Amino acid sequence: MLQISNLTKKYKRNLALDDVTFGLGQGVCGLVGENGAGKSTIMKILTRQVRQDKGNIVYDGKAWSDKNKAKVGYLPQQFEFFGNLTVWESLVYLLHVRGIGIRDENQQIAKWLDYLNLSKDAGKKIKELSGGMKQRLGIAQAFLGEPDIILLDEPTVGLDPHERLAFRNMVNEVGDDKIILISTHILDDVESACERMVSLQSGKVTYAGSVDGFIQDDKNVVYSILIPRDKLAEIGKEVSIISIKRDRGNLVIRFSVNNAELCRSKPLYRNGSLKKEKKSLEDAYIHHTSYSFRRHDNGS
Repeated sequence: MLQISNLTKKYKRNLALDDVTFGLGQGVCGLVGENGAGKSTIMKILTRQVRQDKGNIVYDGKAWSDKNKAKVGYLPQQFEFFGNLTVWESLVYLLHVRGIGIRDENQQIAKWLDYLNLSKDAGKKIKELSGGMKQRLGIAQAFLGEPDIILLDEPTVGLDPHERLAFRNMVNEVGDDKIILISTHILDDVESACERMVSLQSGKVTYAGSVDGFIQDDKNVVYSILIPRDKLAEIGKEVSIISIKRDRGNLVIRFSVNNAELCRSKPLYRNGSLKKEKKSLEDAYIHHTSYSFRRHDNGS
């Protein structure tokens, strides 16, 4: 168990983390929030790149320290490595630099290259790799050596849909006996790969719990409706528009509403195309963050 308690970090006048508390057990947890919410600061504190101003981190009953680095695999937002090394050579090098003496070194490297569809590129130099291939190499090195804790900062940025699916499948397969924390803006990744999530806004935790619980806590109902383009302005203030798509000269509006009966009472919504939709994590998150910001603006 990794327990983070009352974590506070300030950069000059900017309060990056404000009394942040949450726990991580074995399994996969998503860390979500807008730019500047404090996600990367948490990652940097856990990897001892920066030190917190206040608060404690405890792992298996002991205070977090530099000694824990050997137990942590880490993918930073921008993964860079020696360009003249091949993919295989870079992973061999990292295993030895980390002091991980394993007899099945070749098998260990081959395993993660296979998971991330890099086996055929093992002989390529890093400077020859595409952005997506470098990102997959960065993910591979984070899992290398079977660390107990894996921290991934925006892991699927630059990956195509097939690569993102392969990443999700890999995390679902190997995540049960590790603590994996994924910081991401891509809520589909959280919904597909994470059982738990932590939501940050302006350095504060606004939710920590199961992904399903987060969705269920949102009492809004999600609908879609097909309307002519010139009717868009008539969508009332009582609904929150989630997405707008074009459809043969018309618009498909996906929206959430707290008072479904009020919505049905408006003439615009009685055109026969109103359809209740299954609520996604993104739907709930948009409402959650909008509500949180409104509540903050009102001073409550």
